[in-house]
Amino acid sequence: ANSITIKQCLTHTSGLGNHDWQDIGLSKPSTDFASLRELVDEIGVNGVYTEPNKHRYSDSGYAVLTQIIALLSGMPAKDFVMSRILEPLGMRNTYTYFEPNVSWASELNPTYRWNDSLNDFTQYWNPQLNQEYKFFRGHGGIYSSPLDYAKFMSMWINKGRYKALQLLKEKTINDALKQTVLQPNGAPYSHQGLAWMMMKPDTLSNQTDFIMHGGSDGTMSFAYPREKTIALYFTQSRNHPRFIFENLMAITEPYSSYRKWNYNNAFLDQWKEVLNRDKNEKNQVNPINAESYLGKYNCITNSGFDSEIILKNGQLVLKNLNSGYETNLNRYQNNEFISRFRPPPDGFISKITFKGAENDINSFSLEWLNKTKFEFKKIK
Repeated sequence: ANSITIKQCLTHTSGLGNHDWQDIGLSKPSTDFASLRELVDEIGVNGVYTEPNKHRYSDSGYAVLTQIIALLSGMPAKDFVMSRILEPLGMRNTYTYFEPNVSWASELNPTYRWNDSLNDFTQYWNPQLNQEYKFFRGHGGIYSSPLDYAKFMSMWINKGRYKALQLLKEKTINDALKQTVLQPNGAPYSHQGLAWMMMKPDTLSNQTDFIMHGGSDGTMSFAYPREKTIALYFTQSRNHPRFIFENLMAITEPYSSYRKWNYNNAFLDQWKEVLNRDKNEKNQVNPINAESYLGKYNCITNSGFDSEIILKNGQLVLKNLNSGYETNLNRYQNNEFISRFRPPPDGFISKITFKGAENDINSFSLEWLNKTKFEFKKIK
């Protein structure tokens, strides 16, 4: 951890995990820590688990950055953000901490989580409850409105200026939006700048087509520097693909650039079919010969995705050998399976197609909903 740089944390290349506490060896869930300093100190001991300089989205890196801000400024990070960013931009409906008794509690909406088994949303938080974290964590925890967020985005597409205020130097904006790190997963975000995800429109230009960032409660923000245009989407929800918004963007300029890659909507239909089949307990597929699928597989197109197919409670499971993340494989037909991965950015639905003889599976392909495809070969 001593060799990690600020730039690596900003570009998600520090090697720090996404502080899923079990994945990176924390002693308890991150929401149970009493302070940011306590959390960051433990991340410093246990948090490095992948090699640095490879892109891997990391909330832990931003928790570290937030603690650095507190140390250098001599004030709590939430107060620094309020006094140096929110107040100068006139973001009067934006806050860095919540308690049920605050005067603006009635302005907040409940938040919901998509439940695949119910095929519906369930509420998991409302303004009568305390926030999940006991402290301002930096990688989340800001409460805002679309209009206030637009003020912040406006500053980014106007070279650091908002109205008569030059909040950030133009050089700082340019440095932050340079194409710095190639995203391993491809579309729709081809590159990672300093904090911002972005799309580079072609291989001959270093211009930025758009910059964007998402939020864990269904927030999407897009800014188009050349067109001076901003698109914001607030859903107050988790884990559900935002197809309505993305379909609207596909037919609206300049936002259509976001959908140049196009979803493979057949996967979505097949996913719904699998859910309905399981829910209704009918039209079940025949049991499969699990043994032929089991084993470790090299990802030919991205070594970070090397995986193992295992069996858990009669269910085939794909386990990433680097992160340890597991996802169930739901059989669609023959050697085709449908699965759903957690973010980024929103739980991609994927099709996994195994290849080889019936009792000698030797490879498989995994294709995300956005048509990004990975090839795997079994390790003999």
